[in-house]
Amino acid sequence: MRKDHIVFFFLACGFYFVAMYPYTMGFRRFYFGDSAWPYTVELLLQEGKIPTVDFAYFYGLPVLIFNKFWFALFGMTPWALLYLYIAGIVVSMIGVVRIVTALQLDRLGSFIVVVAGPVIVNAGHLLLTPVHILEPLLLIHALAAQLYGRYALSLLLVTIAAFVKPSLAYVYGLLLVFQIVTGWLPHGTPPLSERLRWLLPAAGAAAFLSVATIAWFGWQPFLATQIPWNAGKAYADFGHGFFYGVGRNLWWPQPWKPAHYFFTIAGAWLIATVVLLLGMLVSVRHWHTPVGRYVLTCGILHCIFVCFLFGNEWSWIYYPYLLFIPAAAILDRGIKREIRPIYSSTIMLSLIIIGFLLFSVILRGSIDAVDLWANCHRNSQTNNMYACKDEKQAWAEVMELAKSQKVFVLNRTSAVHWFSPPVNGPRVWVLIRSIAAPGEIERIQEQIAAANVIVRPRWHDNHLFDWPEFAPLLQDFRLWREYNLLDIYRRINPDPSNK
Repeated sequence: MRKDHIVFFFLACGFYFVAMYPYTMGFRRFYFGDSAWPYTVELLLQEGKIPTVDFAYFYGLPVLIFNKFWFALFGMTPWALLYLYIAGIVVSMIGVVRIVTALQLDRLGSFIVVVAGPVIVNAGHLLLTPVHILEPLLLIHALAAQLYGRYALSLLLVTIAAFVKPSLAYVYGLLLVFQIVTGWLPHGTPPLSERLRWLLPAAGAAAFLSVATIAWFGWQPFLATQIPWNAGKAYADFGHGFFYGVGRNLWWPQPWKPAHYFFTIAGAWLIATVVLLLGMLVSVRHWHTPVGRYVLTCGILHCIFVCFLFGNEWSWIYYPYLLFIPAAAILDRGIKREIRPIYSSTIMLSLIIIGFLLFSVILRGSIDAVDLWANCHRNSQTNNMYACKDEKQAWAEVMELAKSQKVFVLNRTSAVHWFSPPVNGPRVWVLIRSIAAPGEIERIQEQIAAANVIVRPRWHDNHLFDWPEFAPLLQDFRLWREYNLLDIYRRINPDPSNK
């Protein structure tokens, strides 16, 4: 990757980060979204609660240990996760540069990586949780290490990633172990004894993380999280899936509109997927080269992700580096072919992907930046996080009610009880019926029964009012105020003892 391309890549990612900053640090994400759970889970751990025993949880337990030390270092503030996020983006960008440099992309391929850069490293859309910050940087650098023939380092990074998020890293780890043990390597085949030594760093890391996790949390939580059965149950509970679940909204939105493919990532993502699939077929002939092996690896992982691990329509944000970088490499090599139909088709596909990315990332990012910076401002009532006028008004109403009433936010996850006491929120990681820990739902029922006011955030998966466990208790509440952000319900004939 040329120096000017590296500069533009960093500038594109930096621009997007700044453009989306009010969204990244929006109070709604920390109060009602996924960015809330690191704080609530840390509070639960401080109370002596055990993951999978006292509350549901299916990510890697070492993340919670890391989270505890990170908060101890930077405090339990929104800025703690922001610092980790910035570090993750920078480290991920360095990994991308290493990959593209090894691929030796020319101008067109490098330009695809530049315009896709903000989504490749998730410089504005990533969920602010330690899991979703650490996993990408580990896997990106694992792919870079594989390209450079450093299989021991690649497997070590993938092993750590499997303890962060036990999902796709398992598949990648198996691919690496297979290549190492069988000698199916693009850089020659060293003796078996030497190849087996490549497994030792990963085995040592796995042993250390396992022992540390078991010593900290116990056997049951360790097995319940490292074997991702609960994650599968949760996906079924949410109706996730690319082909038949809610994830199909990425490629077949309801209602269907052609603009969806231009002004969201959908168009570029779908075409790049087609390019990657076609490139995989060609790469089978070049499996003995580092680039061919890299394309095959990314293609296999992308297919596994789409077919088995895809959640809702926003799940594309998890692994865009498995798609756009190898697609750029495939198109870059297609342009170099002297066969006219291949050359022309490659140019056409490259321009289409670049056009889609320019619309959905650069242009959309610029438009969103103007709107976000014009309408969202820091607010003392929202812990100095960004909120627009309607959000500030809605939360000011909630805080005013909390002065004289018991207010409870009913959402799948929340950290309002940490950021804005005395407002109360659910003490959960994420509330999912199929994997809820014993007593978890009962604790929510007790909080509802004790409340005079229920706040219902208008979150995409907040269907808790329809749960049969909560519906009878919620019959005593009536809608009082409606906002774009949330609805406020007040109890009919409130019990004076609940004040």
